[in-house]
Amino acid sequence: MRFQEFQASRKWCDDLSQYIDSRGENEPKPKGYLYVDSYYIESITDHWPEEIRALGGWYLLIDRSEYVHNNLVWLEYILWEDFAKWEINHPGHPHRNDGRGFCIDCGDVIPDEDAFNEDLAY
Repeated sequence: MRFQEFQASRKWCDDLSQYIDSRGENEPKPKGYLYVDSYYIESITDHWPEEIRALGGWYLLIDRSEYVHNNLVWLEYILWEDFAKWEINHPGHPHRNDGRGFCIDCGDVIPDEDAFNEDLAY
């Protein structure tokens, strides 16, 4: 999906709470734009702290990186890059280990399953 197609998928959403994990009970429902039905940029509203509102009108969180800006297109581009990394460039195939922990087909790192096995005693 090209950037322009990603932008064209933008829909206003009055309640982004199903996409946002951490919200206080007394906070108003987050609003903003939704892209390809799961990626979002939140609108900064009056309940946000003044120091954040002074930085811009839009909020984007990707992994541990936060962006606050007035330029929605700039934030859309950052969001599209993340979308492309996970949704477009990922081949969607079962990984085949090359013996060094990388996929033979795409080069992705293959996590060591034992590292995530909680039953192992160290």
